[in-house]
Amino acid sequence: MRFGLILGDQLHHQLSTLKFLNRTQDVILMAEVMEESTYVSHHPQKIALIFSAMCHFAKELKAQGWRVRYHPFQRDSRLRKLIDFVDAQQQVLPATALVITHCGEYRLQHEIENHWSSQLQLPLHCLNDDRFFCSPAQFRQWASQYHSLRMEYFYREMRKQTGYLMQQQQPLGKQWNYDSANRKTWSGQPCLLRYDLSLIRLIWM
Repeated sequence: MRFGLILGDQLHHQLSTLKFLNRTQDVILMAEVMEESTYVSHHPQKIALIFSAMCHFAKELKAQGWRVRYHPFQRDSRLRKLIDFVDAQQQVLPATALVITHCGEYRLQHEIENHWSSQLQLPLHCLNDDRFFCSPAQFRQWASQYHSLRMEYFYREMRKQTGYLMQQQQPLGKQWNYDSANRKTWSGQPCLLRYDLSLIRLIWM
């Protein structure tokens, strides 16, 4: 039996972790913990929406037959970090490995790669997040060719690779971008936007 940890920004049914694991044998872990909601300042409503989305996703997984261990947010919980939750679950339900899809947040990915396996005494399998066009390894290979990096050139490489906004290996419109047309000096006057409240209500319903 293996653990599969799913993060708050990985709520997708085609996530690499879910495709890798066996729903009849393995266990999904999800947790609302203090560290992930406070390591930088967040708007409280954003955190509430993320936690709500996590809770709904966990219910969807259970309905599909997955075994899910879910930790709801508790301000005074001793489980302050994700690793605390994984360790607590390991004490109750020993697993043979921990599977996770590559994090979108460098801080957490660095911590997982460098500390988790040894602290948990548990083999770690980190899968590429195939929701992105480019893997970290592919980006590192691309970046190794340059002394200084400009994302403009990386975007061009991705467009060539995927064919998006391309026509026969040439950019649509015969230009890679229109940056030069977007460099006017700011007038100093803010742009006042007028919102249609009825449309906003419709979007949030």
